[in-house]
Amino acid sequence: MPQLADALKGNGWLTNTVGNPLATTIALQHLIFEGTLDKFPKLKLIGAHGGGFLPSYAARSDHACFVSPAGCDPNIKLKKQPTE
Repeated sequence: MPQLADALKGNGWLTNTVGNPLATTIALQHLIFEGTLDKFPKLKLIGAHGGGFLPSYAARSDHACFVSPAGCDPNIKLKKQPTE
């Protein structure tokens, strides 16, 4: 499997058109799945790049730990679904 930096090489300015939204998505998903938003419920965020890919993958986020519990930390119990 190629490294992300290698995958973003080539025509189409992929570091911007794919890389920046991907970085935004990863950052927001960390805030959600690590429980940061549960700990700070009044925290206001602005997600650059239209929220990355998060809006179009919202249902997938809700389903993630259900279909792959091994990929989720059992010690982190979210108070809400990620889309909430």
